[in-house]
Parts: sequence; C-alpha cells; structure tokens
Amino acid sequence: MVHINVPDMTCGTCAQRIGRAIAQAQLPGGVEVEIDVATRQVRIPAQAGESTVELVLSLIHISSPRDVE
Repeated sequence: MVHINVPDMTCGTCAQRIGRAIAQAQLPGGVEVEIDVATRQVRIPAQAGESTVELVLSLIHISSPRDVE
C-alpha cells in the first residue's frame, strides 16, 4: 500500500473534493483508493503501478489548497 500524507486534509469536504477528482480520472480497473481524514492520508494499492500513483498525486495537488507529502 502506498501512503500519501495530505496534512491539510482536515475535513470531510476536503476528502470529498479529492475523491471526486480521483473518480473523474477513471483510474485503471480494479484500483481502489482509500481516503482517510482521521489519518490525513490517501492510500493506493501497491500493485496500482507508478503511473497511477503519480496521477493520484497530481489529482491531490489540484484538489488540495495546500501541502501534500
């Protein structure tokens, strides 16, 4: 599992914004991304591949007003 820290994802609205962006991107079949506000993380299955991880990172950057680690 790839864990992406999103320190400024502090509420459900932030998570929904990120979730909508990911849903609209139509990730490769079978890739399910987990968004956890409590831990401020987005998790991607390791088998998703590097290009999918990079795509999700860019979507988080677009959707988040601030930092992504």
